[in-house]
Amino acid sequence: MEFPDTHPLPPPLERLPLDLFHLFSLSLASRFCYQAATPQGSLACATTCRNGPQSSGAMISFAMCAELLSSLTSTARATVTATVTAALRSVGFRPRTPPPTPQHKQEQHETWLPFAQFLSKLPGLTDLVYSYKDQVPACVLAALHRHHPRSHLHIGAFSLRSLYQARDQLHDIDPDELAVATSPCLYSIFAKYETYDEQGRFGFNLEALEQMVSGWAPNLKRAQIHHSMPSNWRSIGAAMLAAPRPPWKGFSRQSLDQPTTDSLQHHQTRPNRGCLETLTLSGAGFNLYNIEAWKSRTDFGALRRFELNCSLSLQAFQALASMAAQTNFHSLREFGLAVYAISPPNTTASLDEPASQILQAVPQLEALKLSGCFGRRTFEAALRRHGQTLQKLSLIHCADDDDNDVDGDGGGYMLRNGCVRAIQQRCPRLEDVRLHVRRRGGGPDELPRLRRAVLWLDCRVPPGDVAYRAETIRKAMANCAVDEALARAIFQEMAATASAPLQRLKLETDLPVRIVDGLPGFRDVATWIGRSWVCTRDETRGEVMVRETTDERDSVSRNSLRGNLELVDQECKDAWGEIWPPRAEESEWRDDWRSFPLRSGE
Repeated sequence: MEFPDTHPLPPPLERLPLDLFHLFSLSLASRFCYQAATPQGSLACATTCRNGPQSSGAMISFAMCAELLSSLTSTARATVTATVTAALRSVGFRPRTPPPTPQHKQEQHETWLPFAQFLSKLPGLTDLVYSYKDQVPACVLAALHRHHPRSHLHIGAFSLRSLYQARDQLHDIDPDELAVATSPCLYSIFAKYETYDEQGRFGFNLEALEQMVSGWAPNLKRAQIHHSMPSNWRSIGAAMLAAPRPPWKGFSRQSLDQPTTDSLQHHQTRPNRGCLETLTLSGAGFNLYNIEAWKSRTDFGALRRFELNCSLSLQAFQALASMAAQTNFHSLREFGLAVYAISPPNTTASLDEPASQILQAVPQLEALKLSGCFGRRTFEAALRRHGQTLQKLSLIHCADDDDNDVDGDGGGYMLRNGCVRAIQQRCPRLEDVRLHVRRRGGGPDELPRLRRAVLWLDCRVPPGDVAYRAETIRKAMANCAVDEALARAIFQEMAATASAPLQRLKLETDLPVRIVDGLPGFRDVATWIGRSWVCTRDETRGEVMVRETTDERDSVSRNSLRGNLELVDQECKDAWGEIWPPRAEESEWRDDWRSFPLRSGE
């Protein structure tokens, strides 16, 4: 998951995206480059360590940069940076990994010490973004507290590992993890938690997060919290729920008496409620009790961004509508709501009315995200109440059932042309839009005339549109094919009709679920040809730059997928051959495909 808006970005001309080694090299290149570290100009550098600090190259880089900063005069060092962000990108995040042993902690200390020393030399650190798979090392946290007590710590893989405990082995939280949880530098977190794990241990991270939000983490302002389930939850869930869940003892006095950090000085006078500015809840298991619990932990009136990316009951929707009507969200500027029915008798149609009441009652928004099977009333309430103020809009409707593809009062309000035109007419300030639009083999219906967009191309074939299975497969396959030429054509068509210069377009594809689930091998074919693209405008050269959004892990998966195509069902191979006949005997059929040309009809 992305971790957006974690730190302010400096002006473009003052920001150099350099790694640590190149920062040192830059200072030696010329007098001008050296002067970037003087009071005449601030230098903002994003330091990135992709695989953690274990590599010798990373340690050398940290040491060299620390030496560079030490060599500067005290006057210059005071203004070397306005913003320096050290970003350690996650290589995987399992919230229930065992807490480190004393030996592992010592090894971790020795590994991270060069980085901690580097942090101590930085004169202007304002934000540290930490998204590594292990817990924040004690030496790094100590460097922040001692040298940058007002800096913001952003943790993109937050979990208190010591709070996964067996029923007969309950214990206090690890002191080092307590220091992280109550750090005065802690500003934002992305936390994943499980109520119990695959080994049958109880997880108390939710209780800890609630205490942190209520004041134990005094400067925590942004929290994204995801509830996940263990892979074997069906087999162990009943056994876990059969016996009463032991209560969590909380941040105990024994833990608090250990002088691990100055952050605990506030615990005697901590407030009863926190003041989060951002709260995002996602995953499974949220209900009315959870909503009310979070309301008691943090002041909803201080929230500027609130997202509920989870299934909620009808009672929870009604409670939210009541809270909104009582002006509990008077500071809200960005709101996200998922409309999914968790179980009968609750249906998406029954949620449409309370969802529309919520949107009608909250203050006028700058950003709105709706997902799920929202209906007509919800859509119309969004435009009626917020259309004049919206700058960002995301509408991702449910795409798992063709029967929901109707302009009805119930769930599944499909974004047809009329909806897109309504957005254009009633949202004059809209700058960023994300829509789920119907793919029609290159037809004009998929081109909303908007400025900057993320489009999910819905590749389903409507019921009744085709008579035979073979033709259904062919049409679905043709819809899924998105190559560079089509991406460029869509960008150019939107740019030609936009009232403002189109800056960026991202294209994603949604697979036709019924065919994917019913035809072996079709998922591999659809994934192979259903590429994702980002199109941007190069103002200096007047060109459209198109790139496929593929990282290193996607490349490995794509190579594996290429081999899987040899094993697909014969029906898929027949459809492929009819759509894209071989152009040469020696051609590689897996690469011999293309999108249907765009037909705008303008």
